Amino acid sequence: MDRTPSLRQRIYEMLMESQYWPPEQMLEFQRSQLTQLLHHAKATVPFYKTRLDAVFKESGKVDWNRWHEIPIVTRADLRERRNELLARELPPGHGPTKNFSTSGSSGVPIVVTATSIAGEAQRAAHARRGHDGASS
Repeated sequence: MDRTPSLRQRIYEMLMESQYWPPEQMLEFQRSQLTQLLHHAKATVPFYKTRLDAVFKESGKVDWNRWHEIPIVTRADLRERRNELLARELPPGHGPTKNFSTSGSSGVPIVVTATSIAGEAQRAAHARRGHDGASS
């Protein structure tokens, strides 16, 4: 029997541990994750090809002092530029994807595509909120 913790369990355990990290450690972790996300988005998501330019230095490093210069994604962007917001390729281990739709109660429904790893992270966070463990 495979005793390797599930992805959801590993995320849950990281969330339980990280709540006690000092602010400096949390900031360092968040920035390392965001740096990977920003590079991925710039390279594979047409919507972000130039939209993130303000935060990148010539060296490719992120200038966190310019974070506020990234334009906010609007509901209209989600509705009108959906195809440009989809990554052309996913990092290993992030697929498959699934589409979700809003009810449209505040206007036109929006379709969002999420990876399976995003679903696992969401379930782990939900379990963390309830402290009921991350059962698979």
